[in-house]
Amino acid sequence: MRNIPLAMTLALALAACGNQATTIPDGKGGSTVIEQRGGETVALTGADGKKSVISSDAANVKLPDFAPAYPGGALVDGESGATIQNEKGKLTVVSFSTADSVDKVVAFYKAKLDAKGMKPTVMSSEGNSVLTAGDGSNSAMIAVSQEDGTTKIGLSVTQK
Repeated sequence: MRNIPLAMTLALALAACGNQATTIPDGKGGSTVIEQRGGETVALTGADGKKSVISSDAANVKLPDFAPAYPGGALVDGESGATIQNEKGKLTVVSFSTADSVDKVVAFYKAKLDAKGMKPTVMSSEGNSVLTAGDGSNSAMIAVSQEDGTTKIGLSVTQK
């Protein structure tokens, strides 16, 4: 996913502009083609012909069973999820909130990761926790924090 930071910024900017395609020179004789595909999805094709697809439709993010949406959790207002997919795999990032305690949320995700044999590591400090786990093909980082009486959950999941 070379040049993804610049390409991703441009792609997300285009997502608000309707259906269109833009070619951006890379300064080395090649280019990246950014193609908007209906509302929330953008496809990037690099000079090497490799394609990445970025979707910022948080409501339709597909999460794996080892790191599902938190039961009863709501998407966080003002923050969306995103999925980036290419030939190497998929990265999904999404945020939820819940009235449940940090400890309850951590226990839920720890059980899900344990059930898949992913052996999570939990780091906690000042009432906030981060779970990390992986099995060689898949990985998850789950940040759980308390803010203004609400528990926020940030999921970052990679899948090959």
